[in-house]
Amino acid sequence: MRISIVAAAIAFAFTPAFAADAPKPVVTPILDDAYSGDASKHAVVANVEWPVGADTGWHTHPGDEYATVLQGTVAIITKANGAQSMRVYKTGEAYHNVKGVVHDARNIGEGPARTLIVMIADKGKPLSQPVK
Repeated sequence: MRISIVAAAIAFAFTPAFAADAPKPVVTPILDDAYSGDASKHAVVANVEWPVGADTGWHTHPGDEYATVLQGTVAIITKANGAQSMRVYKTGEAYHNVKGVVHDARNIGEGPARTLIVMIADKGKPLSQPVK
């Protein structure tokens, strides 16, 4: 089964129209609090519900994002130096996106997915900035 999920993820990674037509994940903040030792940053914790086929579209964050997959299968596709790479994460696995990295996240599983994210980000900036 892992091979079929990876094959589907690769196909989606190179389909530009996928993000425009896909449902978006639903982000529910749980906590937004000061970050100790640096008044210019804050820590945000949020639940993310991923409907089947949900896709964030290409974006960046103004800080480091740490996430755990609580349910389902999520692919993270990153762009750097003109190349794309993809990693697939399943229930119980975690990932980290560094500040400013251009990436797309997608529910590539057969059912809904859920993640819990923690972000240490610059205050006063949107937590997600779209990239074309």
